[in-house]
Amino acid sequence: MTLRETVETINKIEQAFPVQTLTYKQLKIWPICRVSLAQMLSSPSSRITPQKSKKELYSLRDLRYRLKESHQIYQKVKASVAAANEQSWQSYATASPTDILFFCKPNERKEIVQGKYFSKFSNSLAHFAQGYHFKIIEFTDGHFLKEEKFGESVYIDDVLTRVDYEVYQQLVLLKLGLRRRSTVREWSTFTATLQQMGITYPVTEEVLVEQLERILLYKKHFVRMLKQFNPRLIFLCCFYHDYAFALTLAANECGIKVVELQHGQQGAYHFMYSHWHQYPAEGYEVIPQLFWMWSKANVARIEQWAGKSKRHRVVVGGNPWLGYQVHHPLKNEKHKQLTSSLQKYKKVVLVALQFSTIPDYLLEAMQTRTDIYWFIRLHPRFLHEKSKVVEILSDVPSQHYNIEEANKLPIYTLFKLIDVQITCWSTVAYEALAFDVPTILIHKNGYDAMKSYVDKKIFYYTENKQELLDLILQQEKYFQPEEERYIAFDKPFIQAKLASLLEEHPPKR
Repeated sequence: MTLRETVETINKIEQAFPVQTLTYKQLKIWPICRVSLAQMLSSPSSRITPQKSKKELYSLRDLRYRLKESHQIYQKVKASVAAANEQSWQSYATASPTDILFFCKPNERKEIVQGKYFSKFSNSLAHFAQGYHFKIIEFTDGHFLKEEKFGESVYIDDVLTRVDYEVYQQLVLLKLGLRRRSTVREWSTFTATLQQMGITYPVTEEVLVEQLERILLYKKHFVRMLKQFNPRLIFLCCFYHDYAFALTLAANECGIKVVELQHGQQGAYHFMYSHWHQYPAEGYEVIPQLFWMWSKANVARIEQWAGKSKRHRVVVGGNPWLGYQVHHPLKNEKHKQLTSSLQKYKKVVLVALQFSTIPDYLLEAMQTRTDIYWFIRLHPRFLHEKSKVVEILSDVPSQHYNIEEANKLPIYTLFKLIDVQITCWSTVAYEALAFDVPTILIHKNGYDAMKSYVDKKIFYYTENKQELLDLILQQEKYFQPEEERYIAFDKPFIQAKLASLLEEHPPKR
C-alpha cells in the first residue's frame, strides 16, 4: 500500500470501531496499535505471528523450552542486573537538577563530526542550549562505542537489560501458571471488526501483552531516573517506539512535559502525524504534550488532530541541525576535490534513495546521459545493501556516478555540490531548499505528501525518463523559488523559542 492508502485504511478502522476503548491496565493503547498496523499495511514483507492454541501455549515441551531459555538469559545478564542494583542508581542519585533531558537512541547518531558519531537531534539542540543544564541519556547497541560519540551522555544500558530480564521473568511465570494473565479490553471485538474488513492484526494478543508489559516496566524505571534528574523539559526525536512511549508515560507521572523534536517532513499521509479520527479530548498518555516543528507549514497537520485535545500543543522552533550546519559548516578536503572534478559536467544530480531499488526509467536516463554526474545516496536503513545497488548500476558508466562519497559526506555538503536532487518522498526535499536546490519526486508517496509544493512548482513529480531529463537539464525553466523558507534555522530564533519554553516550565523547588 502507498502511505495514503495505509492511512485511509486506518481511518476506516477508526470509523468502524471505537479505538479509544482499547485499554490495557487502564492505559489507552490505540497509538501503540496504530504503529503496528501501519507498518504491516505499508510493508508487503510483514508477516503475521500465528496464533497458538491454548493446548500448544501451555504444552510441557513449550514450558521446558521457556525454562531453559530463561536460565540461559539469566546467566548472560546477571552481571548487568547486579550492576543495575548496586551501581547504576547510585550515579543517578548524585545527578544534579537538569533543565533539558534529551533521550537519544544509537541509530540517531548518523553524522560524523570531529571524528565522532554526532546526533543531529540531541547534539545540535545542545549547541543552542548553551547556558542551560543539558543532559543526554542513551544506550549503546554494540555498534557505537561510548568513546566514539560526540559530547557526553548518561548511559542506561544496565537499566534496559534489567527491564528485559524482568519481562522475561514475568513471561515464564505466566507460562507456569504462577501469574494471572492480563488481557486487552475489547480485544476480541476489535480483531473481529478487523477480520470483517479483511485485515488481521500483525501479532497475537499474547505478543501485544508482552510488548505492553515491557513498556510499563520501562516506565517504572524511567520514573525512578526522572525523579533524580528532575528536568524542566524532556526532548526526544520520535515518539512512536516502545522506549519513547515508556518515557512519555513516566514523564506524565512525574509532572514533566515531553517535547518531540521534528525529525522528518511528516507528510500529509504520515501514519502517526496525520488523519487521526475519534481523537479523545483527554488525549493519549503515550503521545507527547508538545511538538517542536521546523516551520509554520507543518503546524496545521498536527493541530488538525492534536488540537482536539487540550493535552497537546504545537510550537515552531526551527531545525537545530540545519542551524548547526549553517553556523558550523563541516570542513572536508574531499568537498574541494569533488568541486574541481565536477566542473566538466553540465549538471550534477543527487539521487537520495528511499529503498535499495532504482526505477528503470531513472537507470535509462543515467545510461544515456554522460554529461550528467550522479551521486547515489542510500537511506541509512539500507546502507548494508550498497553492493546490491552497485549491481543494479552495472550498466551505468562508473566514471559518471559516485556511491562511495555520496554515502560518506554529510548530505548538507552534497547539497553544495549539486544542481538538482531526485528522491521518492524523503525529508531531504525540504532540506535542500535551504541551499536553493530543487527536487524531483519520483514516487506517488512523494506527490501525495508534498502536493502543495508540487502545485506551486517548487517540486516536480514525474515517473518518465524524458520528462525527468528535461527537468534536470532545464531546471531554471521549470522550478519556482520558495517564497517563504519551509524550514527555520536562524540561531536567535531557535534560542528564543527554547528560552520561551523553559520560562513556561520553571525549575521545581
